[in-house]
Amino acid sequence: MKICQFRSQMPTAIRDWFTQLPKSTRHDWKQMSRRFRKLYIGTTGSYSERYFTMKMTDHETPLQFFYRLNAAAVKAEVKFKSSSKLRESHIRSPAISVPITFTKSDLRNVDR
Repeated sequence: MKICQFRSQMPTAIRDWFTQLPKSTRHDWKQMSRRFRKLYIGTTGSYSERYFTMKMTDHETPLQFFYRLNAAAVKAEVKFKSSSKLRESHIRSPAISVPITFTKSDLRNVDR
């Protein structure tokens, strides 16, 4: 199966992950499968535990971390989309040690 066929059959969350990979990784099945297994298969613990202990990695931009954080929040059933206060607490969680600043318009656009 070619990688482009694999991409068309992916769920949305995995497709989003796939599109943020460097082109060199996207075109190399071995590298891509290694990253996929590390992120989606090699993790242990409950979804909530993973969400509350997330840390930004060295190779990750704040935006990439934010996307990963949102995906983890959805899996952990954290209700952050229903109000701006919940969105802000989601972003400013004490477990998350990332110096990210967001404007109010950024917070309004989280669920879009």
